[in-house]
Amino acid sequence: MNIHMHNITTPSQIAWNYLRRNQDYQQESGFLKADQLIDAKPNLFSLTDQTHEDFAARKWGLLAYANPHLQELPFWHPDICLNTLTAETYTATIRSNTQPFIQKLRKAKADVNGLQLLNGQLCLNIASKSNSSRLMFPPGTLINETATIRFILPFGSDLPQQTAMITTLLDISNGKAKKMSTLSAQAW
Repeated sequence: MNIHMHNITTPSQIAWNYLRRNQDYQQESGFLKADQLIDAKPNLFSLTDQTHEDFAARKWGLLAYANPHLQELPFWHPDICLNTLTAETYTATIRSNTQPFIQKLRKAKADVNGLQLLNGQLCLNIASKSNSSRLMFPPGTLINETATIRFILPFGSDLPQQTAMITTLLDISNGKAKKMSTLSAQAW
């Protein structure tokens, strides 16, 4: 197996590189067909629908089958993906200097792709060359050009781990490779 490690820096990228080369996965995923895109707005992000057939992808640790012929990261199941944050959209006040979510990611040249789950939740993979994270939004969430987000940190959560994940997302959205000295979890 020939893997070019100079392009692979995150655990998610390493895992996907091995899984996508697995012959059993390649055969089972059935990706001789094209992706099932439900919304391909180039100015936002690609959005794929989860199907009932995708439930079988759970045995591979995935929420949906991913095309093994593409480098694009798959949607790992929350049971094995520790870098998942819960978020929601909100309307920023006019006086707020908060930059909208999509604009900030575009400016940072982050890779973003979405999966609309059958239960209505929206899952976004967000990746840079050195970091990757995932956001889960409640059912019915619509993200547009002006959407801003806030993170939901439940009581009893591992706050240092959650804070580190938020910092990673902020680093990606700011185009930075190192940790920021201050953190605002309220808005992006």
